[in-house]
Amino acid sequence: MIYLHKPYIKKKDKKARLIFDLDIDSERKSVWYEVDEEYEKYLCDDRVDPILIGMLSYAMRNGHDIKSDSYVTDEILYQLKETLITVLSKHAKSLKKINIDIKTKKPIKSAGKVGTGCSAGVDSLYAITRHINHEIPNFNIDYLCINNVGSFNECYEDAGIDKVRKIRIEKSKELAKEINIPLIVTDSNFYQEIPQNHLLTCTYSSVFAILCLEKLWGKYYYGSVGLDYTHFNIKDNDLVPASHYDLLLLDCFSYNGLKIYSDGGGINRFDKLKRIYKTDLYKKYVHVCTAREYNCGKCPKCRRELLSLYLLDVNLDDYKKVFDIDYFKENIEEYFEWIYEDHTYYLYHDGHSNNENVYNMLLEKKEFKEFVEKQPLIKEPKTKEELEQDVEWLYAELENIKRSRVYRLTNKIYKTRLYNNIKKLRMKRINKKNQNKMFEEMIKDYSDEINIPLKEVKEDIRKCQKKYKISVEDYINFDFDKLNETERSTYLTNGYMENFVRKFNDKNDLDKFKNKVKFDTIFKDYIKRDFISTKDLTLEKLTEFIKDKDKIVYKPLDLALGEGFTIIDCSNSAKDIFKVIKGKKDGIIEDYIIQHPDLEKISPSVNTLRIVIFNTGKECKFLTACLRMGVNKMVDNFCAGGIAAGIDIKTGKINTTGIDKKKNRYKEHPISKVKLEGFKIPYWKEALKLVEQCYNLVPTVRYIGFDVAITKEGPIIVEGNASLPDYMIMQSVSEEKRGLKDEFDDILEKYK
Repeated sequence: MIYLHKPYIKKKDKKARLIFDLDIDSERKSVWYEVDEEYEKYLCDDRVDPILIGMLSYAMRNGHDIKSDSYVTDEILYQLKETLITVLSKHAKSLKKINIDIKTKKPIKSAGKVGTGCSAGVDSLYAITRHINHEIPNFNIDYLCINNVGSFNECYEDAGIDKVRKIRIEKSKELAKEINIPLIVTDSNFYQEIPQNHLLTCTYSSVFAILCLEKLWGKYYYGSVGLDYTHFNIKDNDLVPASHYDLLLLDCFSYNGLKIYSDGGGINRFDKLKRIYKTDLYKKYVHVCTAREYNCGKCPKCRRELLSLYLLDVNLDDYKKVFDIDYFKENIEEYFEWIYEDHTYYLYHDGHSNNENVYNMLLEKKEFKEFVEKQPLIKEPKTKEELEQDVEWLYAELENIKRSRVYRLTNKIYKTRLYNNIKKLRMKRINKKNQNKMFEEMIKDYSDEINIPLKEVKEDIRKCQKKYKISVEDYINFDFDKLNETERSTYLTNGYMENFVRKFNDKNDLDKFKNKVKFDTIFKDYIKRDFISTKDLTLEKLTEFIKDKDKIVYKPLDLALGEGFTIIDCSNSAKDIFKVIKGKKDGIIEDYIIQHPDLEKISPSVNTLRIVIFNTGKECKFLTACLRMGVNKMVDNFCAGGIAAGIDIKTGKINTTGIDKKKNRYKEHPISKVKLEGFKIPYWKEALKLVEQCYNLVPTVRYIGFDVAITKEGPIIVEGNASLPDYMIMQSVSEEKRGLKDEFDDILEKYK
């Protein structure tokens, strides 16, 4: 919980401070914003608009609801609750949907002045030069501002943060004096008191500063950071710079009386430069450097700016006041090498390079084109081991920086995330190669088994892939070589089923079935057993959970094929059990299921029913059912060595022989010797009724395979499968040379 106290103003040494006291889980913080005393009358001390916006991302990342004994502007609160919080939390894994409980007030009647920032970067100068003598007078700038809420951060540590800020303020004063517009210099401890990654939260902290002078502004131009509107994106907004979605943020932070514009977002940074590079303001004051109080020429922003000027075919000597032009001319290949490496880095990254436009235009320059042609092709790792060696330095580097300042860690993590995207894509390619190799071996083994030349089998598989959308596994599992064209056309195949699932199961809700914790939470009334997530598990919680239990089971969140499933004996000490569980990846622990004695006779594994259904929108339509049984294992998964047999939905009796993954048939269970065909499933009608009760809990997912266990007391839901419920088992258990495609075609036709 974050509690925002009513703001108040303190004056000292001709300065006025607007102070926000706040409690974060009972820990008191005090954030202040300072201006010269002549601007005291514009400070917003009758509501918490500034600090609410400033703390919003922090609150959502940490799952804190927000309360206050003060007020908030009604339009801001409406837009936060009805739009922003809902949208951001929906598209980001680490942002929680929080609640804000604050009384509202009508918007402030401000002085209606127009302002913008004065950092003297390209975005800043673009906004200033456009609004000095605008064709619509009401949009001319009245004030410039230079704030301190994160941009003067530890990237200037080597040069001296205070020193850089002091010099940049003096330069901004010179600029403001030249164009005869007053400059408001502000200061704040917001960045120090509430440490956040500035890149990911810059819009929030900047609007905090704007709203502290809420009684002054009618319009404010917030300079976009070089991305044009085509890069607007709220997906994974917890991991990308806030500038990617400031169109949404600034709209939600504005209201009738104060409009905050995302200025310059219609064009990219290079196009902005083309509109200002000839101006005296640019030639005298531009400052793009992220390392020094002057333009160092070596940091990424300085390099990009010099290359951009080089592209404009200007007389570079005109810019000697703001850049070391002689060094650039003498070492231009160093700049070529930098942007080339940046470009190749992003070849594998699924995001966006801010240097993309500059790189593409440089390719039209003869000198750069010749440089690129000389560069060797990037070597891609050929093996998983080689790839792991390739990134060993990265993990070693991360270990070294864990104790360093927050900014260093977040910057490294951001870079690491980009590198991991390269790793992910490379691994995907390697896995694809390995998968193709595996399929080649499968086809060869199958060719030997059926005694048909490999070339003929491959050719038939290719034909079936085009005609029936099969996978290699489909061809082998369904013995396609033994089927005629009519029989082949009756089978559900991988391609057909992927299309079927896409039509009826919303991909955004599939995680509710994949993630064991989410599934158990949604279906808690039907799983009929205790469960707890291991993510935030404490020894105390575990001790309470295992009390009076003989056994529990651990499952990883993404359990598949029974891999990772562990039975834990509760006779061991809670400390020992806690140590075992914490040594595993995030998952869930549940009560151990004791199955019905009749099913225990077949196999001691928990033998589950797979009941596949379709939600018509009005009722639960039962499609197929089978019993899955373990063989010398505590899991019953078909792909993990188990066997399966079909069940007649009307009678609840097994109506086929058993079959395993290798297509061996069993009239009786291979270990217990229990006869399978004709075996009556206990509580069958109750099992169907249970599935009917919960089939519509996630109405956007209509095609589901429910796993049901039968206990002595009756049926319980074990889990649900919705990504691609096993169409192979459904058809493999049948002893007829016929699949289930007709039934699914009827569903497609009737409910598409």
